[in-house]
Amino acid sequence: MASLLLLSRKQSIEQKKHAFYLGRPWKPYAHVAFIACDLGEVIKPEGWDNWENQENEKTATFVEYQNTGKGSDILHRVAWSRQLTDDEVLNYTKEKVLGEDFVIEIQ
Repeated sequence: MASLLLLSRKQSIEQKKHAFYLGRPWKPYAHVAFIACDLGEVIKPEGWDNWENQENEKTATFVEYQNTGKGSDILHRVAWSRQLTDDEVLNYTKEKVLGEDFVIEIQ
C-alpha cells in the first residue's frame, strides 16, 4: 500500500487556477491524507482523480481534515473521497504512520 500523509502544510504553488489534483492512485490501495493544510486555488474543485480507472475508487483512501484556503472547499469533491472525523484523525500521527522508531537524521 502506498501512503502519503501531509500535516499542516501550505500548498503555495503559484500556478493557474484549478491546475492540480490532490492525488491520483498509481496503484490499488493508495492512501493519502491532507490534514490541516492550507490549500491554494491551484487545487481542482474535485480534489482527486481515479487515474482513468474506476476500480481505483473502490480501493483508494483519499481523505481530508480541516484544510483551509481557496482549494479546501469540499463542495465539489469526488464522491469516493471523504472527510475524517475528529476521532479518525487521531490515527494520523507521524508515529502511527511512520512507526515509533522512525528518525530523520539531519546532516
